[in-house]
Amino acid sequence: MTSHWAASSVIDQYPIDMRLDDLLVGDTPVMQSLKRAIVLIGPSTVPVLIQGPTGTGKEVVAKALHMMSGRTGPMVPLNCGAIPADLLESELFGHEKGAFTGAQAQRIGLIEQANGGTLFLDEIGETPLNVQVKLLRALETQTIQRVGGGTPIPVDFRLLSATHRTLSDDVAKKRFREDLLFRIEVFALTVPALRDRTEDIPLILRKMAQASASGSTLQLTPEA
Repeated sequence: MTSHWAASSVIDQYPIDMRLDDLLVGDTPVMQSLKRAIVLIGPSTVPVLIQGPTGTGKEVVAKALHMMSGRTGPMVPLNCGAIPADLLESELFGHEKGAFTGAQAQRIGLIEQANGGTLFLDEIGETPLNVQVKLLRALETQTIQRVGGGTPIPVDFRLLSATHRTLSDDVAKKRFREDLLFRIEVFALTVPALRDRTEDIPLILRKMAQASASGSTLQLTPEA
């Protein structure tokens, strides 16, 4: 069951972890709600779908969820739209030596690299259908098979996904599997666009100024 925590009053009882303020700058109600949701669902092992327009900081939210998870393994990111479709399967699942032309050595895929930690798939809507099938099976069985391999390999990873698209529309157009969407959207978080939290702009600018000032006392006036 999908839960849109940003719209839920349940999270109001959860205090904001101060570490999140360094990652997600903003004190507006919508940002406070998002941070509380991260505190609430961060320690869970279930998949989370992070939604929002391009440039809103979905990967930062993924980093915050991983930080709050307590998982000892790494967070392994991949932008699915940046990898050619015919290479994405090998990138995720790895391959055995000789699995295809050019596979001169065994390669460990990103899912195995995320063992004990978090796999973050940005722009998951760009994933081709054949890879969606294998990803669904990996989520269901917590095992994978490398390309060209026949032995199931146990993996312990938490999946965080992000998209700027409406995946339900892609399901209707047969571009995205409905059963996979059900699996990855156990929790859904929406990252607000900056235009929806303009009151946070001075805080963001101050943070940017501090980061670029190398310890100096650079400050911005309200006019700036």
